[in-house]
Amino acid sequence: MATATAAGALAWLALTGAGSATAGGTATDATAMKGIAEEGPGYAIEDFGYLTLEIPSVFAVKGNDYSAQVDMKVGAEDKTWDVNKNSWTAVGESADEHGREFMLMEIRTSK
Repeated sequence: MATATAAGALAWLALTGAGSATAGGTATDATAMKGIAEEGPGYAIEDFGYLTLEIPSVFAVKGNDYSAQVDMKVGAEDKTWDVNKNSWTAVGESADEHGREFMLMEIRTSK
């Protein structure tokens, strides 16, 4: 559940003008991992998780103690940023040399 909380916290801490997020998922190997959420656009396993969503105009994300990456999109271009632990990371238009507005598409976390 901590990983699902971490992914959800990253979604809520993403600076944006609009958007919402929902988490969920299933275990890929029931004998090795226990799924902690059953429905939604993502997976939450005890040691890792991801959350798919669409939040426009995200320009910064605050990390926590987990390793995290965010996938973003502008037009047909996809880009991934590594999120710094326990600090703000510039992403999207604040990290793009052209200042384009990126849409946050996915957050991935792991311990």
